[in-house]
Amino acid sequence: MNEEIATGSNDLDNDYYAILGCDETSSTEQIIAEYRVRALRLHPDKTGNTRKWYHSWEQMNMIIVADAHFAALSQAKEVLSDPEKRKAYNAWRRCPTFMSFEEWLLRKDFIGMVNDLLCSFFVYA
Repeated sequence: MNEEIATGSNDLDNDYYAILGCDETSSTEQIIAEYRVRALRLHPDKTGNTRKWYHSWEQMNMIIVADAHFAALSQAKEVLSDPEKRKAYNAWRRCPTFMSFEEWLLRKDFIGMVNDLLCSFFVYA
């Protein structure tokens, strides 16, 4: 978190558009198509994480990483294929905030007026 504050990052390393190989101009259909292509490679049934026993630590670590990638992919599709969530996500990307999108969404209702004021100042200035 300290590094995020120092760099002014708002978690763009986990950019949902980058995860899906899309950009803000992509249609919902394009987003879903990109999700399907990537989900076929990362789905737990394809990576073998349905096993209860692993042959090595490396195998277990590879499966854990694949699971994390699949979870991020699924979260990206869920947000970007929903027009309201996508609108909120795009607003978050443009704001100088130091919290994850999920945390920002939870707090948005409580700090909405202040956040909207700051966002409009930085986005439209």
